[in-house]
Amino acid sequence: MKLVLKLVLLTLLFILTSCGNDPIFDDSDRAKVTNVSADDNSLILGQATVVSAKFSFSSDDVFNDNNIVSVVLQIPKELSFRLGTGEIQSRIGKDNEVGAVITNCPNGEQYLLFELDDNDLSGASNPSGDADAELTVTVDSNNTSQAAVIQAFASRDSAFFACDQPFEGEDSEVIRITQ
Repeated sequence: MKLVLKLVLLTLLFILTSCGNDPIFDDSDRAKVTNVSADDNSLILGQATVVSAKFSFSSDDVFNDNNIVSVVLQIPKELSFRLGTGEIQSRIGKDNEVGAVITNCPNGEQYLLFELDDNDLSGASNPSGDADAELTVTVDSNNTSQAAVIQAFASRDSAFFACDQPFEGEDSEVIRITQ
């Protein structure tokens, strides 16, 4: 009797763990920003810096299931995104240029949405299992600030944000801009 019960439990456990997506993970668990940093976090008005958003994602989602990873950067009004500077850093050669969908908010903030697929992420580190990638952009300083905060968030598939809603970044970097 105990042997039959053990076999039934083991079979049930096998079925639950082998079918479909793992219910323990949600979209935010399958893609996540792990670090936001700037080459220089103390700028003089008019200077620029390169901002890096490192993120992890499930390689199965991207390379096997053809999903995308969305990375959103919130750029404060004191900074502005320099067009054409989005790149995924590659471990195997030339960096991949990536374009952003830019949302300019009435308060001067910008949201940069990067929807990254298997072509964009082919040079990511550890392309099997949990992969890691680094997105870089250049921002120009256009107003003084003691604390201009850049935030970033990553999600499997689509990311939702709006100009008039609070933005909850997974990591951030503070940049000081002086005259």
